[in-house]
Amino acid sequence: EEADAGDLIAQESFAIEYSDTVKTVYEKVSPACYRILKTNLALQLAGSAPRTPNPAKDAPLYPGRSPEDGKIEWNWPSRKIYNYVRALTHPYPGAYYDQENTRYFLWKVKEGKYPDLGRIKGCGDGYVTILNESTRNLP
Repeated sequence: EEADAGDLIAQESFAIEYSDTVKTVYEKVSPACYRILKTNLALQLAGSAPRTPNPAKDAPLYPGRSPEDGKIEWNWPSRKIYNYVRALTHPYPGAYYDQENTRYFLWKVKEGKYPDLGRIKGCGDGYVTILNESTRNLP
């Protein structure tokens, strides 16, 4: 009747590596979905698929994300900024910060405790090196 409220029919685990982004995770999810459908679709259509109650049935619902949810706070630790950027990179709208009438979209960063070569920004516990970004003028 609603998203994520039904019983589980199948699930598959896979590793999410330190260097994965939202795009590479989707590339891992797609073959897993195919394998699950190939194995279980006929059982589901016949009404005989195994069912396990969804443990998330009583989990709190979170509102959908908006582009404003991608704003970086520079007091965050470098690991949080690194993970934020890789979770919001292409095909998503991107993590960003605003500075002097410009919005900077960060597509790839490297975390660190010490300055690295390249364009760096200080953060809560060190630095991030900006490896790929784009900009847009603010009104």
